[in-house]
Amino acid sequence: MIVNTDSFQRALAALPLATYQAGETVLAAGSKTGRLLILREGAVAIVKETIEIAKVTEPGAVFGELSALLDQPHTADVRALEKSQFYVADAARLVQDSIATLYIAAVLARRLDGANTALIELKRQLQAGQPRSVIAKTVDKVATALFEGVTHLLKPVPRKGPDLDRGFHPWSGVIIAGIISAAVLFVAYSLYSDVDATGTRVALPYVLIFVALLTALGFAFVNGFHDTANAVATVIYTRSLPANIAVVWSGTCNLIGVLLSSGAIAFGIVSLEPIELILQAGSSADFAMVFALLIGAIAWNLGTWYLGLPASSSHTLIGSIIGVSIANALLRGQAGISGVDWSKATEIGYALLLSPLFGFAVSALLLFALKFVVRDAALYVEPKGDQPPPWWIRGILILTCTLVSFFHGSNDGQKGINLIMMTLIGAPCR
Repeated sequence: MIVNTDSFQRALAALPLATYQAGETVLAAGSKTGRLLILREGAVAIVKETIEIAKVTEPGAVFGELSALLDQPHTADVRALEKSQFYVADAARLVQDSIATLYIAAVLARRLDGANTALIELKRQLQAGQPRSVIAKTVDKVATALFEGVTHLLKPVPRKGPDLDRGFHPWSGVIIAGIISAAVLFVAYSLYSDVDATGTRVALPYVLIFVALLTALGFAFVNGFHDTANAVATVIYTRSLPANIAVVWSGTCNLIGVLLSSGAIAFGIVSLEPIELILQAGSSADFAMVFALLIGAIAWNLGTWYLGLPASSSHTLIGSIIGVSIANALLRGQAGISGVDWSKATEIGYALLLSPLFGFAVSALLLFALKFVVRDAALYVEPKGDQPPPWWIRGILILTCTLVSFFHGSNDGQKGINLIMMTLIGAPCR
């Protein structure tokens, strides 16, 4: 090759970048943008008349050459399948940059060579009377060759941070499923033993209790994968710990925190709950309130997790309890505010409001103090590539992950205790 890959890489790096989110149209058929786009990273689909012709994922693929070089409209849509970045050039830029021009020529030459090879194979298959399925695969090869054909011309863009796309070992899924199944069976057996000891023959309330307990455990489960990111983000991003080890370690520290907690927070939240939850234990209204606040909290947690929003599960649960209390009072013809112990709600509200402000202030002061004491400028800039921080920084990050997880369990983990208490308080007592 006249010009090596590194030269191509340097020439393209000088070009401006354009970023498109998943679902966006990069180039529209029939339009003339005058731009030539070179895929830096991501994946796109080539669509013509609602038919997907090819899917392109290889860095260096070129789009829009007809518009940029021949002033002709684009013949197909190019749509981003995921967040994708492109180098952007036009005819004037290519005239000034001979290496970039050579790159475009090399890409088009590779396309033509790949398409010729695939077309020859297709002709032989047609002459031999090959099945339609075989011919269809070769047609796909022709389409791919026409839109890619850039093998080894560009190096893939290195991804920052850890590789979280590798999946997990099948046995990990089996072990997790086994633990969850064992927990569910334990709850079912314990509930059955208690019901059997009472000698009751009315099973429906206890079935509802079992479902409510599972829902409460579901909230704890959702809260786990929702809040774990808070504790493990720093150790995973800096590669202080592998992602799977960090998550298991954080979960273990959370469990230890719950086991060693006093339960004071759980009892504090109980005091917010409607008095009818205790006075009408086992009634339909009781179960309606329990399911309403549990499902509402779970729905919000799942929604914010799906959108990647760092929302607080504590705020969600407290809001659900207050909302159920107000709705219950209104349904009984009372003033909405009468259904809430506002003195306790105010006390908890102050804690929820001041916690992020306190964390902001203390962390800012600690950062300034650290910058004053530790003068190494390299510690305060973005890491280069996959290079981890110094060993002592990694040690501090692992320690903070451990402590955050432990105190999260001893504090936030009591919400799960509270939900189970609330469900059992509402259990039929006769």
